[in-house]
Amino acid sequence: MFKFLWNAGATTNWQTDIVVADLQDTDERELLVSLDGHPKGLSYVIDWSSDERVEVTGFDFNNLLSFKSTQRVGDLVEAEIRPGLVSQ
Repeated sequence: MFKFLWNAGATTNWQTDIVVADLQDTDERELLVSLDGHPKGLSYVIDWSSDERVEVTGFDFNNLLSFKSTQRVGDLVEAEIRPGLVSQ
């Protein structure tokens, strides 16, 4: 499991990507969730319920930029993505 940080320049915000990668082939990876903001300013929970199933939960829906929405044969993991509370 990796967390990537992106900041393209002075006018863009930080983006946190939560990704799984195959330890045998690090070129094979799947993006689970992209959140707007730096990880230090975000709340989220990552829980492995089995070797092939991961849950990303507890994040603010307003910070969600994208997420893994489909499951296909050959995917590295089955992902359950559930936001927590929505800030006002």
